[in-house]
Amino acid sequence: MIAETYYWVMIILSTLMVGMGLLLAMVNLPGVLLVFFGILLTAIQEGFERFTPGIVLFFFVLAIGSLFLDNLAMLIGGRRFGASKWGMLGAIVGSIVGLVLFQFIGLFLGAFFGAVALEMSLGGKESRHALHAGVGSFLGLMVGFGFKFAITVAMIVAWVRLAFV
Repeated sequence: MIAETYYWVMIILSTLMVGMGLLLAMVNLPGVLLVFFGILLTAIQEGFERFTPGIVLFFFVLAIGSLFLDNLAMLIGGRRFGASKWGMLGAIVGSIVGLVLFQFIGLFLGAFFGAVALEMSLGGKESRHALHAGVGSFLGLMVGFGFKFAITVAMIVAWVRLAFV
């Protein structure tokens, strides 16, 4: 009875972690890490039989890699469109403030407006250049979000197939 209760508690906890990770990933927060920890919990629960240490390590590398790609895409997007360090900082701060104040849409618009605002105010750029940098930061953020979200969904699909099918 205790073993069965333990089994179901672990399954419910890992399912909640994976579900919350998906929700966080939808708003461009690092939900991929919560998905990984849900997978790790499942692996521990089932004694690393279906989720071997190699598979768990692969999921870890995917999770960390997706976070790296997410940030790299925004940096490349901004730099490609001429953003200075001020534009990059503005994009990061703007996305955080935008998320807090305006939820999902604010995340992306905040990156744009933050990059433009700091390029013009602290970077001393003209509005045309600042708008260009803002577009690059916005596009980079969107590409990074797409990569991270796709990896998160792929990890969830693999988790369902390994754990429940």
